[in-house]
Amino acid sequence: MEASESARAIRTARHREGLLPLVEVLDAEAGLSGARTLLLNSELEWRLGGAQLALALGQPIEGVTE
Repeated sequence: MEASESARAIRTARHREGLLPLVEVLDAEAGLSGARTLLLNSELEWRLGGAQLALALGQPIEGVTE
């Protein structure tokens, strides 16, 4: 995600200087959105895996109360 943020910042700066068209900035924004989506999906999968493991072991599941 850091690389996507850096690419966006660089492209935005170059666009402001008139060196890149807006489509390049929008492409960087799309890349950053994709990176954020992958990060959130990975976190979701990690938490679901932990909950499934806890359930299988008969342990309390994070955030679930009886």
